[in-house]
Parts: sequence; structure tokens; C-alpha cells
Amino acid sequence: MVNLFVVRTGTPVVALGPLSITDQGVTIAVLYACRFALVIILGAVFLTTTTPTAMTDAFATLISPLNRLGIHAQEIALVMSLALRFIPTLTDETRAIVDAQSARGGSIETGSLAQRIKAMSAIIVPIFAGTLRHADNLSLALDARCYEEGIRRTHWRALTIAARDLIFAAAVIIYIAAIIAL
Repeated sequence: MVNLFVVRTGTPVVALGPLSITDQGVTIAVLYACRFALVIILGAVFLTTTTPTAMTDAFATLISPLNRLGIHAQEIALVMSLALRFIPTLTDETRAIVDAQSARGGSIETGSLAQRIKAMSAIIVPIFAGTLRHADNLSLALDARCYEEGIRRTHWRALTIAARDLIFAAAVIIYIAAIIAL
């Protein structure tokens, strides 16, 4: 929306002191808002239709050339997978802690700045403790499964490129080219 006030080309529609809104500024602002909305929508569709395992496998395949440089792509993919799986857990735990603090009369939305900071510390400490607890449980689970660094892993399903994948890739390339052209 900054483009409303920054773009000087075109015919002025509204003048607000030294700032003027032009028709091209409005067009560009709407175009950027639509692009941003499309990225958010496509990202949400991707995240809701793709399993974390499929995303991790695809990411590992994508960065597999780094293996030639001595960088373990599988470990990077594992970290990405764990981060993706941890986000909903952290969100749920944060919501539960905020609700518990609210039930006790604590609120991070009301009061003076000092009161809100104090209420925030009552939320951050349990979240941090929960994060450490989850990390400890994760390390125990990885140890129990004998996970070791640098060992080549096998996959339950082999990834293959089908015709629909190529069609989708072509559509994405056309979409990106259209965004760049506009």
C-alpha cells in the first residue's frame, strides 16, 4: 500500500498535502496486494495438501547436490521437518498457556506497558520450558531409533516425476514469468 504514496506517475486522483495518490499508484498497489494474497493462498494450499514427509523428501532431493560439498542434505531436511512439525505444537502450547494465564487473571492485552511486559514473562518462561522439554523428548526419540549423522537413508516410497508434476512445474514457471512481466 506504500505504492499509493510513492508512485508519482499517472494522473493524480487525490492530493493529501505534499502526498498525492495517482491512478498508476492505485493500480500498482492493488497489483502488489493481489500478488501477496496469491502467495499466501498458494502457500496455504501447499501446506495443507502436502504431508510433512513429502515436503522433507522433496527438500532433501532438492538440496542433494550439496552432498558433493560435504554438507549432509538429509540432516538439513530432518531439521526442516522437525521445525515444520514443531510449529503447530508450539502454537497449541502457547495458546494453552495464554488461556491458563487469562483464567488466573493475567492478560497480555490490558494494563500499562510494565504490566503487559510482566504478564508476557509469565507466558514466555513456560513456553521456553515446554520447548526444552519437547527438545529433550525428541533427542530421546532419535536416540531410541539409533539415528546417526551421515548414514544414507532409504525411503519407503521412491520419488518419481510424473506427467502431472511436469505440467504443474510448467504452470508455476508461467505464473512466475507473468508476475515478473507485470
